[in-house]
Amino acid sequence: MELKPELAQSIVDHMMTQIPYNINIMNKKGYIIASGNKSRINTLHVGAVDAIKQQKTLPMEQQYVNHGQPGVNMPLKFKNEIIGVVGITGDPNKVTPLASLLKTAVELLLQQKQENEQEHEIEKVKQRFIYRWINVSKYQNPQLDSELVEEANRLNINLAKQRLVIAIAGSSQIIKNLKLDQETIIFSLTNHIELIILSSKHQETYIQ
Repeated sequence: MELKPELAQSIVDHMMTQIPYNINIMNKKGYIIASGNKSRINTLHVGAVDAIKQQKTLPMEQQYVNHGQPGVNMPLKFKNEIIGVVGITGDPNKVTPLASLLKTAVELLLQQKQENEQEHEIEKVKQRFIYRWINVSKYQNPQLDSELVEEANRLNINLAKQRLVIAIAGSSQIIKNLKLDQETIIFSLTNHIELIILSSKHQETYIQ
């Protein structure tokens, strides 16, 4: 995963409302991509470079002109790979605990972001499949469409099951309040109409 400057800067801006020290986030090459001090963005941070090379947290006791202030630098990891460094300017003895919390928060945020993106991509694939599925000609057996069957298998959807389709117009909150099993498929037909594809007619009793 690449640490995007926009995301890094939004993290810095938010965290600096809670932490009374300057925060820098560097990319995996040691260049500052986000900072409370905007003049330092795109400059090389020697402390970050060392932290990346040594793959560990490193305090900085002295200033390196425009390439590093006293503080602490901690490598950021995603799936055991260093993707950048987070640094806090100040007395290392004071800022190290804060840097540790910040590192954990950033890594958890990146993990959650990727999981959300993966879920969103899976949902897009599922929506495209269902659109194709419901548009199969009534004279065509969907089980004879090898490409459709292959995609259904990847999505763990059984095309052989009898199903009931119900269209509901209104808020998505209505859908959330329904008692539906895990095999139920929901498809957004338009901005205001949802299709509910039930795996069994017995579920009709839950939709009133």
